[in-house]
Amino acid sequence: MQRIDCTVNNYAWGKEGNESEVAKLFAAGHGKFKVSSKMPYSELWMGTHPDGPAKVRDSAENLSKFIAKNDFENGKDEIHLPFIMKIMSIKHSLSLQVHPNRPN
Repeated sequence: MQRIDCTVNNYAWGKEGNESEVAKLFAAGHGKFKVSSKMPYSELWMGTHPDGPAKVRDSAENLSKFIAKNDFENGKDEIHLPFIMKIMSIKHSLSLQVHPNRPN
């Protein structure tokens, strides 16, 4: 098992500072991180998405590369998970978002 460093997003619709569960969770897992009282913390991402990849803490390697390196039969440089886990901290209603796969 490996510990990962996640990505936090700061979209304007996120709760600010310590009002945000995202900020508190991120700070709890990232010891040098300081929560800013005026900054919105909207999403905590855990996965291999290119816009916010998790990194393996011990090596700072992208999780997608770590997975590929440890899957000896794949022959790929990166393996992306088919999902992204997000924790969201929302200060007002958002529109529904759907991200379907492209048809093959």
